Amino acid sequence: MRDMLTSDAVLPRASYVAVAVALLASLLGAAASAEGTPRRAIGTGLELVASVPFPGGTHLVTATIKGRDYLFAASAPSSGTGDLRVIDVTSPERPRVVATLPCSDYQGHLQLSHDKKTLILGVDRPAGESTCMPAGEQGFITINVRNPRRPKPLGYAAIPGGSHSTAAHPRKPRVYNAPEGSPAPERRPPDMEVWSIANPRKPKLVNTIPMPRTHSPHDISFNKSGTMAAIANISSFHLLDTRDPVNPVVVYSGQCPGCQHTHEARFTRDGKTLVVNDEALGGPYPCPGGALYFYELAGAPESTTASLTGTYSIEDAGANSGGEAGFCTPHVFDISRDGTRVAASWHSAGVRYLDITKHSGVTVGADSPAGGEGVRELGSYTSEGGDSFTAKFLRGPYIYSIDIPSGLQIFR
Repeated sequence: MRDMLTSDAVLPRASYVAVAVALLASLLGAAASAEGTPRRAIGTGLELVASVPFPGGTHLVTATIKGRDYLFAASAPSSGTGDLRVIDVTSPERPRVVATLPCSDYQGHLQLSHDKKTLILGVDRPAGESTCMPAGEQGFITINVRNPRRPKPLGYAAIPGGSHSTAAHPRKPRVYNAPEGSPAPERRPPDMEVWSIANPRKPKLVNTIPMPRTHSPHDISFNKSGTMAAIANISSFHLLDTRDPVNPVVVYSGQCPGCQHTHEARFTRDGKTLVVNDEALGGPYPCPGGALYFYELAGAPESTTASLTGTYSIEDAGANSGGEAGFCTPHVFDISRDGTRVAASWHSAGVRYLDITKHSGVTVGADSPAGGEGVRELGSYTSEGGDSFTAKFLRGPYIYSIDIPSGLQIFR
């Protein structure tokens, strides 16, 4: 998030654009212009069908538990402790808050355990007064959500660097923790922690993994089977062989061309494609901001390679940015279960809905490369004064987004 992270290699905007265009053209053999008519329309291809207002919204995780669809939504107001909200979206156009827990704190990163019984909530600043973690501590909190309507705090992991983000293993009671999302090698080494939540009341540190280069992990994700993990490290991204989840091994390191802040890296469900985003910081940073980068993966887990095939960025819609002036860039995104769609938050430029069935070449807004081989922009929604932090899928033709000042927004 913007007020936590800076880059030690921030380029001026003009330099960033020049570097990115040159590198992409050479790598992909394609060229595109970021010029275009600014879209001032709100809701192109996406319809806002419901909302749940609350302030300071941040992270979101979705789940189907005992036949009902739920959202777990964190908030982290500028002062005091935020709330964790459990929202029933079994009927997406009639969402209902079914539980509220005064348990959230900055930033409130959320993950759900492999068995959907334990929610992991990250705290990466000293906690305020809370029912879930002693004031002044940071790390992650474990919450019993077997009955989502009655969430109960269980325990916590006290971690000196906190939990900027975590990743729950999809098949085992293991949690990877990014203890410091910002570049701070002078404060702690660039490492990643492996925790056991076999007893969620008492999380246990089982290993610490040194990370290459200068930054500790910013975001971590697993593939569907849990045999590989992807880590965005701000100045790079890494692929890990995690067949032994307690002893992961870095097998590939790279960086998207021109990227300033490699923020997230996510696998498609089949594990063949990796999507990386650049939350380009350094502000003021007007639209279009950073981009999404698509890599094709090949090889066995111990020898995986990643080849850049295409990119997507929004068109230069600076006049349409609705949130904080000069902050328009991608943030949290999600990939649909069938691997063909992306929902991406874009801070002041709202939410973007994309078809990634094909992702070759450079796509800018609705302008896909000739031949239809690139990403297709299916929809967008920009709120006046909005700041989209998170975008997620669950089921059906809906996107769930957390807007920092407005709370939950549901799009069809």
